[in-house]
Amino acid sequence: MLPATPVLAAGAKAQPAAEPEATELAQLRFPRLRMPSVPRMPKVFAITPEHRALLNTIRYAEGTWKEGADIGYRVMFGGSLMKTLNRHPDRVNYTSGYASAAAGAYQFMPATWRLAVRALDLVGFGPHAQDQAALYLIKKRGAMHLADRGELSPQLAAKLAPEWASFPTLRGYSYYGQPVVKYGRLKRFYGKPDLCIVSWCRVKDNSCVVTKTKTSLIDTVNSHLNIRPIYIIQVTLDKRISSSRAVTSELKFKR
Repeated sequence: MLPATPVLAAGAKAQPAAEPEATELAQLRFPRLRMPSVPRMPKVFAITPEHRALLNTIRYAEGTWKEGADIGYRVMFGGSLMKTLNRHPDRVNYTSGYASAAAGAYQFMPATWRLAVRALDLVGFGPHAQDQAALYLIKKRGAMHLADRGELSPQLAAKLAPEWASFPTLRGYSYYGQPVVKYGRLKRFYGKPDLCIVSWCRVKDNSCVVTKTKTSLIDTVNSHLNIRPIYIIQVTLDKRISSSRAVTSELKFKR
């Protein structure tokens, strides 16, 4: 006689017999792997005086300083200006011997800009977004702790050399074999006060509200003095002072 075949209930599926090796493996307990934590980038970097000084120096090295004016944020490789700051232009421009799609105050390459946008959720290509992206790259290069010291050391310049070809390595050359700004020039610019000529101002609530300036470093100069609008005011400000900040003792007035 044939062996009796087990009867399955309606709708039931036959289960394959478990093999001994599979059963033994299932009974083993493996330790749970823990991946090392990766420090997250801040979504917004503070524009401290030290950060502003370095950002300005990068603009100087990249040829987009433009006396501190916002037009520097519109400069494309080769010197032409983009029409809008809604987005990175992503357009190759040519000069004698070179071609590049770099754009903005810090001459972002398109791929580099997209990386910063994804990391910081940046919108547009305006000055604030560009400043934040530049600080992100400084942080990414492991140079933020040097930048926070408030001095442009050779080590700081060398750490930024792979990001900005105009910055010199410790040996004084460009990381990419391109034209480079000497360290001495960068250091002098970093520590040099900026001269802002105020050609007109109006008095409001005992403060001088600037209406026309040579540079865009300051918007309001709080003088706490009774200054007449016809005065010409010469203001010497440190580059590390952000816009709309000034110190009374740093103001020099002349008729």
